[in-house]
Amino acid sequence: MLIALSGPSGIGKGFIKQALLARYPEITELAWLTTRPLREGELAGGNRIHVSRTCFATLEAQGKCVLVQELYGNRYGLLSAQLHGTQPRLTEMHPGNVQEIIRLHPNIYLIGLVTDDLSLLHDRLVIRGDVDQKNEERLDAAKAEMSLIHGMRHLYNFIFIITRENESEMCGHVLNTIGGLLNITSEGVLPSGTTRGLLWDCHSFAQEERTS
Repeated sequence: MLIALSGPSGIGKGFIKQALLARYPEITELAWLTTRPLREGELAGGNRIHVSRTCFATLEAQGKCVLVQELYGNRYGLLSAQLHGTQPRLTEMHPGNVQEIIRLHPNIYLIGLVTDDLSLLHDRLVIRGDVDQKNEERLDAAKAEMSLIHGMRHLYNFIFIITRENESEMCGHVLNTIGGLLNITSEGVLPSGTTRGLLWDCHSFAQEERTS
């Protein structure tokens, strides 16, 4: 089973990812190739592998590197060999790659993370020190990515709408959603009839709690 978190910078993918890996040790995280120099926290066993542009281009030409994206002048891609296997795996997925990953791995479990409050993203980027001269560019990219997610809602299993009011609860809802799936199947595939296109916000969860 492959689980992918999809959403803009600052939405909380990294926090949720670390919480998932801590709660469910059977999940492993895929490592992405990148031409971007690694940050300090990525140097030892992280989810990024730095390669030269020449090496990246060679792997892509050989068909060994898929889901290629260029972001802020750097190239990112996934080694196709990582898509095989039955062990639960976790990764982040740019919305522009969603249709391609479904073609490569039809049983992928896609979770979208969005917000209607761009100031929430801005504040989170400030906290993690990512705001610089490209700040407006990052927020414009975030709006475009979230628009893509909404436009491809039918391809996502769940889309979680994050607000300032529910952000402390949403991580738990995502973890419980994935935990439920892990309890259902141990064969590396989505259970028959798994739905896509469900949109969740704080009101949806309140309604679910009242009717459960």
